[in-house]
Amino acid sequence: MAPSADCLDARQVAELHQADARILAVAERDGRLFRLQLSQDCPQLAAQPDASLLAANGWVCNGAQAYVSTGQQGCAIDQVAPLTARDYASPGRQHDHDGVPTLERISVREARRRNFAGSSSYCFNPSMLRSWS
Repeated sequence: MAPSADCLDARQVAELHQADARILAVAERDGRLFRLQLSQDCPQLAAQPDASLLAANGWVCNGAQAYVSTGQQGCAIDQVAPLTARDYASPGRQHDHDGVPTLERISVREARRRNFAGSSSYCFNPSMLRSWS
């Protein structure tokens, strides 16, 4: 049983995305979504394969000590807040678009062909044929 409705169950984490050096978006297996505010900059934390949440009794709540940990570093969690699906998707979309330039739209048009044109696709080379008697 959750100590509070705003607490994240660290044992049920399904996805972990990093919006910037101090903000993580977390999805539980049951579909609940959360935003974690870290106390210091921890870049590339969610990209680590061994990233995990550490909290007393498995619950990440406001005011309780909790950490995001990898083999190389541990970062304290300052704040936990529930998210809507739209808010959860927004940092991911922004992160995917960062650093990727968008090109101007172009239009490609083929030169107009004559209505009747010959083609070599129906021709064959008789010297390449074999026959049996």
